[in-house]
Amino acid sequence: MTKRYIPFALAFLATPLAAQEGSAEIMSPPSPADYAASQAIVEPVLAKLEAGDTDAAIELITSQSEIFASKKAEVNVLAGQVRTVYEIYGPVTKCIMSEREHASELRIKYTYVCQHRELLVRWNFAVDNVPKGWIITNFRFSDTF
Repeated sequence: MTKRYIPFALAFLATPLAAQEGSAEIMSPPSPADYAASQAIVEPVLAKLEAGDTDAAIELITSQSEIFASKKAEVNVLAGQVRTVYEIYGPVTKCIMSEREHASELRIKYTYVCQHRELLVRWNFAVDNVPKGWIITNFRFSDTF
């Protein structure tokens, strides 16, 4: 590249950066109200898990989303897997939040470490702010850390 094209190349490269000045952040963090509202969706699920009512916990999660409602077979398999965790490791005695992260102000992920009788299990919840409000859109659990 000759010296006379360098200013044009630099101007071209700087254009996208200048265009973002004054625009909204690409990834905005959730507000304290967002955290409170999203966590309020997860807490009843944890209460059901701690009470040993796994079917009610799954119902709380899956009743919030029409996507879950359309996947009855998968939800039944998931409920069976949760029951199996309880059969193998025992009931949950308590859960403690170990991580909270966000993808933007629209998605917050929570990780809880739950103490079962025989082992600690990590329960993860993705909570999304969709037009009708905060809902759990994904959850999983694992006995490996």
